[in-house]
Amino acid sequence: IARLRPRPLREVRGLLEAMIRESASPGACRSLLLGSLFSAVAILLARQNADVIAQPKSSWRLNGVVNYMQCNLSEHLRVGRLAKLASMSQSTLLRAFNETFGCGPAKYFASLRLSHAVNLLRTTDLTIREVAYRTGFFDDNHLRKKIAQNFHANISALRASRMP
Repeated sequence: IARLRPRPLREVRGLLEAMIRESASPGACRSLLLGSLFSAVAILLARQNADVIAQPKSSWRLNGVVNYMQCNLSEHLRVGRLAKLASMSQSTLLRAFNETFGCGPAKYFASLRLSHAVNLLRTTDLTIREVAYRTGFFDDNHLRKKIAQNFHANISALRASRMP
């Protein structure tokens, strides 16, 4: 909505205000009218973003790469292998990753590893060494260092904030 031009923005705002008024009024057909107003908002937004939607992006091909990364956190991944999974050249893969995620595959993979390690520390009784092994860190000291750098916390703090 923030990218809309003034005229379409006024139209969307008017439709949303009509939805608010209608939701506050009693009546048997209220849900029908609300649904229609919502559909009008959706159509208006789709028309305004048709140029964005019409352009095919390679990001859908990255889904398989990201799934592969998530399933192989303890492995050492090579860009060439990831490019083959996405049926792209290495340079196209790097460009697509930067456009989609704002970073390259290596940095994205490192953040996946670290996020998964933190999740394991918060939700399991695995030792720090086992978590480090499962998530591809060199050892538990390397994991401790990365957690301190990225979360400004230590393992004890993460364990204390366990999810029920």
